[in-house]
Amino acid sequence: MTFAFGSCACKTYQYSLLTPPVLVCGCCCRDCSVWTGSPYTVWVGVQRGAVSFVNGMPPERQTSEFSKRGHCPFCGTALTFRRTGVEAERDPLFYVTATSLADPGRVSPSEIVYYGERPPWFDLPMGIPRHEGASPEYGSAHRHGKFN
Repeated sequence: MTFAFGSCACKTYQYSLLTPPVLVCGCCCRDCSVWTGSPYTVWVGVQRGAVSFVNGMPPERQTSEFSKRGHCPFCGTALTFRRTGVEAERDPLFYVTATSLADPGRVSPSEIVYYGERPPWFDLPMGIPRHEGASPEYGSAHRHGKFN
């Protein structure tokens, strides 16, 4: 059974999430903002074997000593994030951007991390737990890159 489908804007990289997400988390950290071009990114985390790309994964770039991100080289869509090295043991999930899902309404964030790093002109509606830094439950697992 497939939980959801997604792709980049030009449809070069299409994927299926084979299971429901383990974690859906909004992030306002500077790293995610720089790499996605948005003050707020929602990441959908599944077990690493629970995502299947139709034509292979998008090219990944090592964005810090402990993380890689995938973007479509044709349309520029930010698609994936994953931990590498020792951090992969602490955070074994594979993340896709919620906005790359065919139906982003299938998921909603259970928390927002690094809310304290958002631009001063950006605010989010109340109702979702916000953390100035990392999630108390997941610790530094949400620190995504090098722009901190």
